[in-house]
Amino acid sequence: MRVLYSYVRQQWRAFAVTFVIASIARLLMLVDPQILRLIIDRYVLKVGTMPREQFYRGVLILIGASVAIGMLARLFRTMQEYEIELISRRVGARLYAKSIAHSLLLPFREYETKRSGEMLQIIQRARLDAESGISGAVRLYLGFVAVAAVTIYAFTLHPLLGFMHLIGLPLIGILMLVISVPIRKRQRRIAIDTASLTGSVTEAIRNVETLKSLGAETQEIGRLHDINNSILGLETEKLRLIRRFTFLESMLFHATRTAFLAAEVWLVYNHGITTGEFLSLFLYTSIIFAPLTEAGAAVARYQEARASFDTLDTVLDLPKEERGGGEGFEPITNIRFDGVTLSYAAAHGDALRDISVELPAGRTIAFTGPSGAGKSSLVKLLVALYTPNEGALLVNGRDLREIDLDAYRARIGLVTQETQLFAGTLRANLQFSRPDASDAECLVALEQAAASVLLERGHEGLDALIGEGGLKLSGGERQRIAIARALLRDPDVLVFDEPTSSLDAMTERAVTETIRSLSTSRRLTILVTHRLSTITHADCIHVLRGGMVEESGTSEELLANGGLFAQLWHEQMGT
Repeated sequence: MRVLYSYVRQQWRAFAVTFVIASIARLLMLVDPQILRLIIDRYVLKVGTMPREQFYRGVLILIGASVAIGMLARLFRTMQEYEIELISRRVGARLYAKSIAHSLLLPFREYETKRSGEMLQIIQRARLDAESGISGAVRLYLGFVAVAAVTIYAFTLHPLLGFMHLIGLPLIGILMLVISVPIRKRQRRIAIDTASLTGSVTEAIRNVETLKSLGAETQEIGRLHDINNSILGLETEKLRLIRRFTFLESMLFHATRTAFLAAEVWLVYNHGITTGEFLSLFLYTSIIFAPLTEAGAAVARYQEARASFDTLDTVLDLPKEERGGGEGFEPITNIRFDGVTLSYAAAHGDALRDISVELPAGRTIAFTGPSGAGKSSLVKLLVALYTPNEGALLVNGRDLREIDLDAYRARIGLVTQETQLFAGTLRANLQFSRPDASDAECLVALEQAAASVLLERGHEGLDALIGEGGLKLSGGERQRIAIARALLRDPDVLVFDEPTSSLDAMTERAVTETIRSLSTSRRLTILVTHRLSTITHADCIHVLRGGMVEESGTSEELLANGGLFAQLWHEQMGT
């Protein structure tokens, strides 16, 4: 809850104004019973002894005062509700923005074990609970104001009534808080399971093409139903607790109210208070029990909100990615792996071990090897998703740990095996890597990536919609858009991670030719693939096995050596 408190403190002036307005509104609403008391004691009980004209004049004046005060109370109540909604929306929006920003700045390793939909559900739930919690807090405060005012009034009438209100009402509040604690425990489990369900549903919708192609819709629906039914069971259990809580709450209220009523009637009989004072206090009792009932609901919501924020804290407590010093960065002329070893927390053994290679600008460098050799791990190091456990990745002679990551990544163009495209236009997908790019620059990037043919489809040009994930495009077209997007930022380093692994032979050949044409004298091109036919033109090929560099050289040199590269070549070419 501490993150919520920090944002609430930032709004303390708005809260102060709201509480003043709310206090005025509540106190004005407490005037009506006093007007009733005056009507009863001064006029109704004197019917027959008071002149008719005096009776009607006095009653009408008091009724008019009641109407005027009621309208004024409604005005302040409207202002109070507006301010509450405004504050809760502000706090909710800022909490959401902070949580999303923190999530995006987490180290990449956190996303390898978490579903994106799961994390989003945790954040959204906390936002909703924050907004309802602020409204509940103001209602609790209004209940306190009403109880305090009625208790003071009870003391002015008779000490017995004052002490009954002073002891009985706080005791009910404490009992409600204690009884509601189990609700939080259930809600925390519900929050975790609901987040997991949201993550599963998001994953299923994102991979709907795979589900349908495998005919696995029924299987996945059954799995999601099982999770949903489990959550329903927890919700039912929580609902029983809440109903039990509200039943005990209403019994306590009824018993307390009965005790108050008995004491008031006894005092009327013994002339301790007047009939009008009895009726006004009875009405006050009815008035304060309404906000106390709301307070009971607010306590239950508070326990639910605490559970949501306990879950959110597990996300916000995760340390952000270390992003370097924030200074500018010169063009990349050299990258060097200096004795780099990388291992993952959940894995046994090293993914990469004692890698030492030089990657100068103006050359095309390739990495290949069998599955599990460490190729993907090497790409993650190159784009700074991970840092080495041992050794260093040196960029222009400087350790990458000391370099501003944003400045470094802005000079890297990455094309992955699984091309990530977004629902929207072709222009929006290209500008994702460089939002300020003009249409002319987008067209140049498409031409360099040999993707200009996409502009002719449907005659919509850059405004063409490509569907979520590029569903309207072929694999080769998606890959060319990814290349164009990488080229749009004019990177110093182009990294291709298995760029043709999912393409047919003809498309692979076309994409390979495109990649070859992109090599320049100032740009470092890095190819990471198991498809050897795509890297024969590379200036140097490093062959990985078991996380280590086993051999290096040009394709001709490696074939002549008869090592691992030659074995892989003959297997792929069938020779």
